[in-house]
Amino acid sequence: MTLALETIADVYSQDGFVFPIDVISEAEASATQADLEKAESELKDDPAKFALLRAYPNHLIPSFDKLTRNENLINAVTPILG
Repeated sequence: MTLALETIADVYSQDGFVFPIDVISEAEASATQADLEKAESELKDDPAKFALLRAYPNHLIPSFDKLTRNENLINAVTPILG
C-alpha cells in the first residue's frame, strides 16, 4: 500500500506513525540490511565504535547515506516535517 503524499501528515497526526511507505526496492532494502549486519559483526567487540554505528549509520555505511538522501524518502517525510 502506498499513501498519497497529502494524507501522510494526516495519518501521522492521527496515529503517530505511517506504515508502509515504499521508498526503496526489496533488493535495496536487503542490501542495506546486509551492510548493517556486516558492520555490526565487524564492530561487535568494540563498544565505542558499535555505539557510533548505532547512532550514525549514515556516516559510516554508504548504503545508509544513500538511503537518507533518497528522493522518495525525502518526499514521504516532507509533509510531516515540513
